[in-house]
Amino acid sequence: MSDTDFIEIKFFAEKVHAHHWPLDTPKWSDLIIKQVDERLNNKEKKHLVIKDDSILIDNYEFKNITKVGITIPLFKKSALWSLRVLRNFMHMYM
Repeated sequence: MSDTDFIEIKFFAEKVHAHHWPLDTPKWSDLIIKQVDERLNNKEKKHLVIKDDSILIDNYEFKNITKVGITIPLFKKSALWSLRVLRNFMHMYM
């Protein structure tokens, strides 16, 4: 394996929250909001796989990811991952 090969990162997230972002982009339809709330923003643990060019959350694959950030709050025992998927005008926290 070379230094440029990317190994998948797999983990379970206790919570995923996705929402429309940025505010000055086309708004989501009521159907999209309902689907995101039912399929991603529910209270079930989510299996995440971060690959070279996409992120898989359970059975939903996201591509065109423009930004991934990791924050480790001092008062928690977990990290906050956020990603921005511009094609879908979405921002997610895990």
